[in-house]
Amino acid sequence: MKFLPLFLILLVTPASGILIVELYPDPFAKNDETEYVKLYNPGNTTINLSGWILTDFESEIHLKGQISPHGYTVIARNGTSYRESFGKYPDFEWKNSSNVKDLDGSLRLSNSGDEVGLFDSHGELVDLVVYGKSWNGSGWEGKGIETFREGVILKRAYINGTYPDTDSERDWNFPRLYVEGQTDFALKKFSVKNVTIIVFPVNDWNFISADRSIVISSYIFENAELGSMLSRTAENGVSVRILLEKSPAGGFRDDVIRHMKPVQIYLQDTKAYRFMHAKYAVIDGSTVIVMTENWKNGNKGYGVMMSNQGLAEYFLSVFESDAKQSIPFRAEDGPGLNADEGGENQFIRVEGNITVIPVLSPDTSRFILDTVKNARERLLIELPYIQMYRDGNLSPFMTSILESAEKGARVRVLLDGSRYNTESNRVDNDDAVSYLNSIARERGYDLKAKLYHGKELHSKMFIADNMVYIGSMNWNDNSLLRNREAGVLMVSSDVAEAMEKLFISDWNERKIPFIISIPSTGLALLFIVLMRKRLN
Repeated sequence: MKFLPLFLILLVTPASGILIVELYPDPFAKNDETEYVKLYNPGNTTINLSGWILTDFESEIHLKGQISPHGYTVIARNGTSYRESFGKYPDFEWKNSSNVKDLDGSLRLSNSGDEVGLFDSHGELVDLVVYGKSWNGSGWEGKGIETFREGVILKRAYINGTYPDTDSERDWNFPRLYVEGQTDFALKKFSVKNVTIIVFPVNDWNFISADRSIVISSYIFENAELGSMLSRTAENGVSVRILLEKSPAGGFRDDVIRHMKPVQIYLQDTKAYRFMHAKYAVIDGSTVIVMTENWKNGNKGYGVMMSNQGLAEYFLSVFESDAKQSIPFRAEDGPGLNADEGGENQFIRVEGNITVIPVLSPDTSRFILDTVKNARERLLIELPYIQMYRDGNLSPFMTSILESAEKGARVRVLLDGSRYNTESNRVDNDDAVSYLNSIARERGYDLKAKLYHGKELHSKMFIADNMVYIGSMNWNDNSLLRNREAGVLMVSSDVAEAMEKLFISDWNERKIPFIISIPSTGLALLFIVLMRKRLN
């Protein structure tokens, strides 16, 4: 075990100045060559680092250079390896491997747990970080930061433009894991004039048409009709690119895509995400389609189509970032699968001033839980399943539902009732339904949960007051923290009313074929008034 030298224990009062804000102790790279430490200057004056020491209390690095006000300095083990992983060189390295400025000394961050201390030129402890272990010395309070797994970058929380500094793991208890290769897109709002809600299963894919370009991201691609249509589209000179998960659960099938040679197909090839699970498309750089469904037919779910240049550019940026970590799929010449002629689709077009907020996992996915738990009037949820527990306690997905019910919201939860999700030895949907209904009776909540027994329910949709989420994120930790997921949160009372109408029909398991346009809430409200009697 490492111990802080006695003369350093006496100097535990932090000097004002530099903070350690990132640590990368267990990289994907062989021999941990991508290890790094990032420092930040929160002050308004430049700080000279000459004579400063960065140490794990077994070895140390002698710093040099300066950090400007509100500036950063990255100190990496291997500058070349760092650049290969992050696209740029660090400021300094402690292994002579590139043209980056070298520092005297060395550092070896233990994968399982270590301490990293920063001392100024007077030998005073400026900052101390403990991870993966307990610490009984001064300069740090309580347990160390949880290390999780290989590839996870430890980042200090950044709240309202400042880094907290309580010398404890609370400073680092950020609501997402950062993994090498993952993106960090911010929440953004876009205004659209209308959205078209797509009811799955669809019978005709002709709404996926383009003059110039189509990009698609999906977990799997198994629809012969759509595959044939996209192949013809690409043969006519339209750029068609598809990004798929290389190793989906149940294995990768290529019977549809293997003869789609005019289409550029990529398979995710990265450790950054457990699964490439997003389901969206961008058409002609201006129209975005986000779905709960994979690009195949059969399941019960939803999609939404909307046009906005900024929104399209946002999703294109996501696609390009993910495509960089992929490998090409080599399609062959030959006949594709025969595709049946399509029939009529079910659409709802909603007009109005609609705010659309893209929500990505793991970048901004925690925003979903905040939206759910803060619903005060209505919370209507339609999902394949819910993860009930995490580490022996109720999961944040379950607690967010109960928090909304505690606030007085009318809460309804509809989960898939197929055998796969109800007849097993694990805790699954029938257990979740039973638990929620029992809590409702015990606490007097306006909360009901039930199973859906129609087509397999694959929808990932909820309505929270006047907000509607449609997307790919299942309610489990993998989707929240580890997968690439994509969805949109639409802020609009008109969209919420239209989706509540669909939810009620799903709750009552009624088939309602329609192709309608709703310029206002009137038509939806009339239907809801008539149908809520059954919902209640």
